[in-house]
Amino acid sequence: MRYAFLQHMADHKAHAAERGIELCTYVAGSEGDETRTEAENLGHKYIEIENRPLGRKFNAAVSMAFHDLVDYVMIMGSDTFFMPTLWDQYADLIRIGEKYVGIRDLYMWDWNNNDARYWEGYSGERFGEPIGCGRLIHRTLIHGSLYDDNRNVSLDASASRRLPQPTLISCYQDLLVSCKEELSITPITNFPGAVQVDHTMFLPLIP
Repeated sequence: MRYAFLQHMADHKAHAAERGIELCTYVAGSEGDETRTEAENLGHKYIEIENRPLGRKFNAAVSMAFHDLVDYVMIMGSDTFFMPTLWDQYADLIRIGEKYVGIRDLYMWDWNNNDARYWEGYSGERFGEPIGCGRLIHRTLIHGSLYDDNRNVSLDASASRRLPQPTLISCYQDLLVSCKEELSITPITNFPGAVQVDHTMFLPLIP
């Protein structure tokens, strides 16, 4: 899955450029030269850092991007794939000056048993909060660290506490899908109300 994701994001550099977005990808890895070589051969920038705590690992990638004076950071997990059409939504919102864009919904696909589901997003107390992946955040909104350095869980909530309410979009037509394996932080069964879908719709996304 790791190599498929790195290839996927390398392909997205061209897709984003077609919409006027210069995309640079930063990979925080913990597998040594194996991941570094894969990432750098595909044009990604790489930093080696321990996998835990995850908050410090995510912050390291954000710091790399800030060092290059990027305008926005977009948070992606290494298990997430999406259609190029998602860039159309981002480009339109960047053009009108939106500083924080979040995605409210998500597809999930368990690779072990081909269980695939669509989840409409948070309800109850967390209604209106974006999912973790795909958050597009202008640099002026990040003061210090984006995540609690010592966290391994509830990373999305720790970032939300530091940020204003985002403009929410849907990924329904863009097939943004989080692929689940044995090591996933949150299993697919932990999303109440998610409805089953045909996993074969995601196959064209995987390099």
